[in-house]
Amino acid sequence: MVKNKYYLNYSYSALELFKSLDNSLCIITKNNEDSKLLSNELKLLDNNISINHFNENDILPFDHFSIPKKIIKDRFKIINERNDNKRILITSIKNIFELYAPVNVYKSLKNYELGSKVSINELIETVTSLNYSKKNNIEKINEYSIRGGIIDIYIPLYKNPLRIEIFDDMIESIRLFDVETQLSIKNIKKFSLTSGDIICLNEETIKLFTDKLVKVKDNNIIFSDKAIEILNDFRV
Repeated sequence: MVKNKYYLNYSYSALELFKSLDNSLCIITKNNEDSKLLSNELKLLDNNISINHFNENDILPFDHFSIPKKIIKDRFKIINERNDNKRILITSIKNIFELYAPVNVYKSLKNYELGSKVSINELIETVTSLNYSKKNNIEKINEYSIRGGIIDIYIPLYKNPLRIEIFDDMIESIRLFDVETQLSIKNIKKFSLTSGDIICLNEETIKLFTDKLVKVKDNNIIFSDKAIEILNDFRV
């Protein structure tokens, strides 16, 4: 369903259409501002329905590494929602033509709950393999820190980071906490673990980049035709 500016009461019409359907509804708007406006209007009309605004990446052309962390978090959350939950998804036409990482990058890879059998070393190995960075104190998504049997992880799926306490190779507590104050917000019973970021800079990805774009011969860097094409795109 594509938003048409000539609809005098489009938000109300969209809501009535959604209520008449058995399935979810996807609405494509002209731009991101229209998406935000429509999302807000629908929430005012009925705050009991699930409305997802799939935001534009808000980056410069050719920049695929600087997507704001909030947008990454929102996209991870939307893609991981259960398909059997009826909802309205609102996005702009620009997003239809954007290149995305494979869906498995966004999807939950592992699920844990209170009482799950896992050692602290196993959990560290898992988050490291998912491209999380180890820090003394986490500040943003895709980071983790360790203190004894406690591991803090900032997963893109959640608004706040998680603090997981493990004792005798078993998860004893899972808490959301505030980054600034380090104080607990609430206890939860389970959590899902996803990839640390859209671009995973692991050995496989780096090798793919170097194989496709650059080669080193006699200590000289040789750019492939594709690399030269990309560099030319940046020229004014």
